Amino acid sequence: MSSTRLQRLLLPPVAATLAVIMHLAAGQAQTVPASGARPGDAPGAGRKARLESVEKLTPSQKQELFSFRRNQSLKTHAEQISILQSGERCVAAASNLESLQSCRQKSMESRSALMNKNRDQVRAFNQRLGLPVPQPKADGKGPRRS
Repeated sequence: MSSTRLQRLLLPPVAATLAVIMHLAAGQAQTVPASGARPGDAPGAGRKARLESVEKLTPSQKQELFSFRRNQSLKTHAEQISILQSGERCVAAASNLESLQSCRQKSMESRSALMNKNRDQVRAFNQRLGLPVPQPKADGKGPRRS
């Protein structure tokens, strides 16, 4: 069978499949709620509320918020680098599948602990400034960015 004939035979089903995939992906992208949104809220309602709350802060509170977020980011990056370096040393020293899995588990637990610690610090700071605190989803996971 020639190449052009094969292309003519395969093009319609491939195009149809891609069209279906794109349609499904577009539908999923539209149904993802915004960060902090509740079922029934308008899309972007949680983000909009947080932005409005920040706008109501005094200039000194905004500066304090900026300093906190910047320092939090710098600390988090340093801690993430440390976790990655530790994981790299562990993986390099792994001698079998079990020790490799143990390295991966330790890294995952360290990242999770860091995320929880950061989340608690941000919640406490937001409450101190009177900013809305994003609520965890019903499935136990925190708000996701869209």
